[in-house]
Amino acid sequence: MAKGNDGNYLQHSVEVAAAVRLTETDPEGRLHIALTHGMSPWEPFEKSKSRPAYRLLEGALYAAALAPKSDEAAIVTTYRKTNASEEHYPNSAELL
Repeated sequence: MAKGNDGNYLQHSVEVAAAVRLTETDPEGRLHIALTHGMSPWEPFEKSKSRPAYRLLEGALYAAALAPKSDEAAIVTTYRKTNASEEHYPNSAELL
């Protein structure tokens, strides 16, 4: 199981990928969700560079600061649209 930054990145990557697929099944591209917040809408997170998933998270946030690419992961696009950063990291509701 993943927790902390590793868990956030894993959870958010899966949620965003699932949301993209689900909106493709609705003719109007809608997605209806109900969430409870496990964290504030935005909050900073602690750096933990020794963990592999943190490096993935850091890489995704870095990619989100660059120009969009046609083959980028949905989570990178979402981070860009929400202005996500280490100091301003969104929860699931904000990302979706």
